[in-house]
Amino acid sequence: TDVVQSGESGFVDFIKATEYDWRDADGVEPVIEKMLEGDDLEKFREDRLAERAESVQNEADRNLSRLDDVVELDDEQHRELFGVLSRSARDYRPEIGSSGEAGLDLAGRDAAINEVLRPDQLEVLNEHRSSRRAQAEKEMNRLGMTLPANWDALERNPF
Repeated sequence: TDVVQSGESGFVDFIKATEYDWRDADGVEPVIEKMLEGDDLEKFREDRLAERAESVQNEADRNLSRLDDVVELDDEQHRELFGVLSRSARDYRPEIGSSGEAGLDLAGRDAAINEVLRPDQLEVLNEHRSSRRAQAEKEMNRLGMTLPANWDALERNPF
């Protein structure tokens, strides 16, 4: 309701607000934690953290594999970019990472990726991104719509 009634909301905001998955139950965690005590509370917290950690690892692995398919990463880049992609995963929390680093938004993720890639890889990635945008614009135009400026915020697969 807030998104629909806001004059500042756009198409991407609306789409994000209509998505639903297990993360939407996050708001129930404090309620459950108030109902639990001792070992039960600790087990609940450990289980939720383990679920998040597994989700972060799976998302980072998928995105790293996709990026590797596009630019052919070396071993050192794999190690560095796994950390970057982990920190940009939707379920990442500082307590999941071994270093406790803050998460990365889309712009931060892309900037970190750009720093790790060699110039030739960056050129290939930028061509890939341009191609994806052109394809998305083509699809939207076919439907008589215009691609939003922040269309990539909708993408689950950034590569």
